[in-house]
Amino acid sequence: MNSFVLIGSTAFKGATQAKADSFAKSTDLKAAKVFQSAIASGSIPVEQPGLEDVFLADLYRRAGDFQSAQAIIEQSQARELESSVARVLDYVCHLIHRKDTASHAILQVLEPI
Repeated sequence: MNSFVLIGSTAFKGATQAKADSFAKSTDLKAAKVFQSAIASGSIPVEQPGLEDVFLADLYRRAGDFQSAQAIIEQSQARELESSVARVLDYVCHLIHRKDTASHAILQVLEPI
């Protein structure tokens, strides 16, 4: 497992373990801000372009900050991405439009929207 995926999955795991909705949203928002700072500082190696945006947009979405999540999606979609990353971004975008803040398994991306 590459370091980027490990960092992202650790942030998701911590946020998911929070039981109360408001606490989970607060945790997701804090994780998103820390993660965004780490990306901006270059301390997270990007091994698959756009993957960092998937994690970041999904954290903002889960925190209920749909505007920030959508902005990240739009910025990322302007880049050339691998089809698997583009597909996950499309799914996160779909969840944003539904105002969905629930946690979702990556396997759901494989199902038709």
